[in-house]
Amino acid sequence: MTKAMDVIDLALGEADRLRRVTGVTRAVPQLAFTETLTLMLGETPVELWHRPGPTSGACWVVFPSRKVIFVGDTVALKEPPYVGEADPEAWLQGLHELRGASFRKFRLVSSRDGVLKKESLANMASLLRKIDGRLERMAARGEAADATERLSVQLGRTFRVASVRKEQVAQRLQRGLETLYTRRYLAAD
Repeated sequence: MTKAMDVIDLALGEADRLRRVTGVTRAVPQLAFTETLTLMLGETPVELWHRPGPTSGACWVVFPSRKVIFVGDTVALKEPPYVGEADPEAWLQGLHELRGASFRKFRLVSSRDGVLKKESLANMASLLRKIDGRLERMAARGEAADATERLSVQLGRTFRVASVRKEQVAQRLQRGLETLYTRRYLAAD
């Protein structure tokens, strides 16, 4: 078994053990940090790195000794990501960091897509630049927020989503685009 899979199994096993012991299936942590935080999982250091982008509070979970990094929603390509709380510049900066030499030997794990191929980073960056560029052009034309519906339909066609989830995914995409557009371009007026 690979080291990355050992880490994943360890994390999932620990979550399952806690669920059985406490009866809690999902706990909201009461923890705050600004840049990094190191926790010890037995003898193994686990680092939390604040990396805004998908949301202002997004973080990565890094296992330096195992060369594994959990990037959360930084990469989401099977379904369109929710962009309503996004900071596209910070998100693109995080993707650029992941493509750098520091992470060349790391296994990257997305919360939605699992273990990632390195080309996924470029694909995600391309999607974010497309979204930001289209929203910027809409703003330059003075379009209302409901015009993001056309963009969501166009972007939605590029994803192969199971028919049972299509409506939910389309609504999430449209709502995210509308929220991002309103926050970044209409609120400034």
